[in-house]
Amino acid sequence: LKDFYNLKLAICRLKGTVTDDIVCNDMEFTNEKTVQILTGPIRGGKTILTQGIGLVFLMYQCGVFVPAASAAIRPCDGIYTHFPVEEERTVSLGRLGEEAERFNEICKTAGSESLLLMNESFATTSHTESLYIAEDALKYLCCAGVRTCFNTHMHELAENADSYGKTEKAVCKAVSVVMESGNGERSYKISYKSPDGKSYAHDIAYKFGITFEQLMDKRKK
Repeated sequence: LKDFYNLKLAICRLKGTVTDDIVCNDMEFTNEKTVQILTGPIRGGKTILTQGIGLVFLMYQCGVFVPAASAAIRPCDGIYTHFPVEEERTVSLGRLGEEAERFNEICKTAGSESLLLMNESFATTSHTESLYIAEDALKYLCCAGVRTCFNTHMHELAENADSYGKTEKAVCKAVSVVMESGNGERSYKISYKSPDGKSYAHDIAYKFGITFEQLMDKRKK
C-alpha cells in the first residue's frame, strides 16, 4: 500500500468532526512482514491505522477504488477482527475468557489467505500473563501464515518480533512497526523498527489535568 489512509477518518475530516490533517502511510505484507506488531503512543493513531487496513482490503475486494496512491493486494478469504467488545458480552466468561474464546474461534478458520486485525488483545489481566498469552498467539500466527496487524502497548512483543518467526513450523516472520512520536507530538507516521518502549501516558494525563501535581494544585485552590 502506497500513501494509504483510513477512509472513515477522511470522511470525518470532510464533515469537520476531525480537524487534524490526514496522514498517509506506506505498508506492505510480505513473508518477512506477515505478522506486524504495532506499538506507539496512546492516541497515536494505532487503532485508526488498523481499521484503515481492513477498509482497504474490504473496498479492494468489492471492486471499489481504495484510499491510497497505489495498491497491489492479494485478496483474502476472510477479514477477521479481534477488538474489545461491549462489557455485557463478557459477563459469563470475563473479559479475558471472552477474548480467548473468540481468538480460538478465529484460529479454526483463519489461514494464510486471511487478514486478522487485533486491537489491544489479551491486555485485561496482569502484564506478565498478557504477555505470555499474546506471545503464544503470535507464534501460532507465524505458523499459520495469517496476515496480521496486532496493535498493542506490550512493547516486549515487538522487541521479540524476530523470535516468533523462528518457531518450529513457522512459515512467515513477524516485524515491529512503530507509530512515530517526537517530543510528545504525534506524527501518525509508521516506521519498521524496534519499539521505543514508550506509550506517553503522562502526556495524556497532563492534557486532562490528572497528574499528581495538577490534582494537588487544584486541591490547594
